[in-house]
Amino acid sequence: MTTTITVKANHGWPVDVHGYGPDGVPFANYGGRVAAGETQDFHCHSHMDLRIHEVQPAEADKPFAFPAGRKEFKFSLGAPVSLAQSGETGHVIGRAEYVNGADSYLVRYKAADGRQTEAWWSEDAVA
Repeated sequence: MTTTITVKANHGWPVDVHGYGPDGVPFANYGGRVAAGETQDFHCHSHMDLRIHEVQPAEADKPFAFPAGRKEFKFSLGAPVSLAQSGETGHVIGRAEYVNGADSYLVRYKAADGRQTEAWWSEDAVA
């Protein structure tokens, strides 16, 4: 199930939103700062928590940052990669992270037979 949470920063201060797994580990790249006077929707799914923090005056000039220790993806979007076993090469066009599993990458590549194709690969299958 997915729940939509609407954050309205309508009291003169921005609001920071961070996503966390049930183990308290922050989700990489999920969240953001809602500017004062603006509204933004966030989506929370099963096995996910959101932390919503009204930015205080002393924090207002600090940019939004993900919590320390958050996990980074090994490969960035657009990065050139190769498939570990076959050596076929391509580029990362999508990424996915999971609470209980390895990160996955959607790679568009030229298959050994010359076809253009794309497929999801677990992190250990991409080099």
